[in-house]
Amino acid sequence: MTTHKLLHNSLRGEASWLTCELCSTAISLIRLYPSVSTTQTVFVQMCSSLGYEERHICSGIADLFGEEFVYILSNSKLSHTEICGLVIAPRCSSNNDYPYAPKWIIPLTKLNSTLKEMLINRQSEEEQSLNKNLAKANNSEILHLSDIHLDMYYQMNAYASCSEPLCCRTGSSHSSKSFHAGYWGSFGNCDTTIRTLESLISTVANDYADQYRYLLFTGDYIAHDVWNTSKQEIITTTRKLNKIFRQNIPEGKIVIPVIGNHEGFPVNQFCPPQLGIRRFSVQWLYEELLDQWKDWIPADMHETFRENGYYSLSDGPTRFIVLNMNYCARLNFWIAYDHIDLGDMLKWMESELQNALQWKQIVYIAGHIIPDNEECATHWTIAYNDIIEKYSNIIKGQFFGHTHMDEIRLYYSNFNRSKAIGVAYATPSVTTYGDVNPAFRLYNTNFLGTIVDHRTFYLNLTESNKEFKLASPMFTPQAKWQFEYSAREAFNMSSLSPQEWHRVMSTIKDNKKILDKYYQFYGRYSGEEVKMKPDAAKLELVTNRVFVRF
Repeated sequence: MTTHKLLHNSLRGEASWLTCELCSTAISLIRLYPSVSTTQTVFVQMCSSLGYEERHICSGIADLFGEEFVYILSNSKLSHTEICGLVIAPRCSSNNDYPYAPKWIIPLTKLNSTLKEMLINRQSEEEQSLNKNLAKANNSEILHLSDIHLDMYYQMNAYASCSEPLCCRTGSSHSSKSFHAGYWGSFGNCDTTIRTLESLISTVANDYADQYRYLLFTGDYIAHDVWNTSKQEIITTTRKLNKIFRQNIPEGKIVIPVIGNHEGFPVNQFCPPQLGIRRFSVQWLYEELLDQWKDWIPADMHETFRENGYYSLSDGPTRFIVLNMNYCARLNFWIAYDHIDLGDMLKWMESELQNALQWKQIVYIAGHIIPDNEECATHWTIAYNDIIEKYSNIIKGQFFGHTHMDEIRLYYSNFNRSKAIGVAYATPSVTTYGDVNPAFRLYNTNFLGTIVDHRTFYLNLTESNKEFKLASPMFTPQAKWQFEYSAREAFNMSSLSPQEWHRVMSTIKDNKKILDKYYQFYGRYSGEEVKMKPDAAKLELVTNRVFVRF
C-alpha cells in the first residue's frame, strides 16, 4: 500500500493541474538549491501546509528521503515536467510525449520463427490435452498471503483512528473519531498483531495443508510507520516473520517469498546495482532476505536475487517468475534516474519466459505491486503488457498484492482492443490497514496449470473482537477464519479466463447487483467508505482500475 496520505492521495496515476504545478515547482526549487535542507524545507512545507500529515511526520519522512532525492534530481537527465509525468501522471508532462515518444520505449526481444512456432504448437497441444483429460484431478493449488504489515508494537486498547498514519500503539493520539483497538486487530489505520498472524499461519498449516502445494508471500511485511522506521527494524521484523513461518509451514510445501515496497529503506526506494551507486545500495536488504530465504530460493538463483531481489523457481513443468516490482513503481524515485527497465528486470523476465517455453513449462508470475497505470510507470506497464500478450499461451497466472483490496487487472491485445489477453489478481491483505478484514486466498488449478477458480477466506474482526470481550477469563480465544466466496460461483463464471473476466466486468455498468457484490468482496464486508460509496463512484473505480488499456 502507498506509504502515507500524501503519496496515497497524490501519486495514483491521476493528478489535478495544481498537483502537477506543485510537483514541478518543488523539483525546480530543489534543483536550483540542491541540498538536503532545501528538500526537507520544501517537502515539509507542502506536506504540512496542505494538511496531508502532521508536521513531525512530514519532517520524519523528509529526513529519510532528503539525501537520496537530492542525488536523483541532481543527476537525472529528465526535465521537471518529465519527472512529474513519470512519477505522478502523464498529464503532468508539458511535452505531451509521455509515454509514447521513442525515449520512453523499452526495447523488447523479438521472437524468432522457432519460438513463434513453439508458442503456436503449445496452444494446439494444450487444446488436445484438455479435450482428453477434462476430468483429471489437480493437486497443485496455490495459497496466497499478501501485505502482512506486522506491527510488533500493536497494543490492545490503544487508540485506533488516531491523527497519525499508524495507530493502535501506546502513545497513539486521541481524536473525536478514536476508539480502542481490539484483541485480534482493529480498523482505523492499524496493522497486524502477532497473535493474528500466528493464528492465520497455524490455520493454513493445519486446516488447509492438503489443499495447496505452493505458498506465496507477496511482500510488505513491515508496518506503516514509515517516518519512524530503520534498517534494524526491517531486519528484526522480517526475522520474526520468518520464525513464525518456519514454525508452522508443513514440510513439502514450496514457499515463494516476494519483496514488497515497505521492505525498502527509505520506504519504496530501490537503487539497482547496475547504477553502481553504493551509498544508496539496497544490497544489505537482499543479503539479509537471502540469508532468511536461502532454502526457498533455488541455489542457482542466489546470485540473481543477491543483486536484484528477483528470481525464478522451477518445479517440474511449472516455473514461477518472481519479480521485484519496486523497479516499476512510481514511488521508487530511481525511475527518474534510469527510466529504461530499471534493474534490467523486463529483459530478465523475457529470458525466463523463453527458457520456460523451450523447457515446455507453464509460467506463473508473482510480485508485490500489481502492474497498472496507477502504481507502475505507464511506459513500463505498456512493455509489461506487450510481454504478457507475446507469451499468453504459457502464462497461466499473475499474482500480486499491494492495494490491500480484492481486485483484478485486465490486460488487452494491442491488435484487438476488446480481447483480454491476461488477468492479474491483487489478493486481499492480511493487514486491516485500510479498514478491511484480514484475508487469504486459495487458487484452484487444473492439470494444465490453468486457474479454474479461487476461494477467499477472511476473519470477521468485529465479531471476533466482540467474542473476546464476552468470553470468560478462563477462555482461550480462537480466531475464526471463514469462507467468504468462490469467484466462479459468485459471478456465475464458466471459467477464470481473461475473456470471461472481461465479460463479467463489462456487465457491471448495467448490473447493480454485480457491482454491489464486487464491492462487498472488495473490502471483505468491512470499511464504511467502501460500502457507502455511491454507484457512480464504484463504477468509476472499476472502470479506471480493472481495465488496463493504452
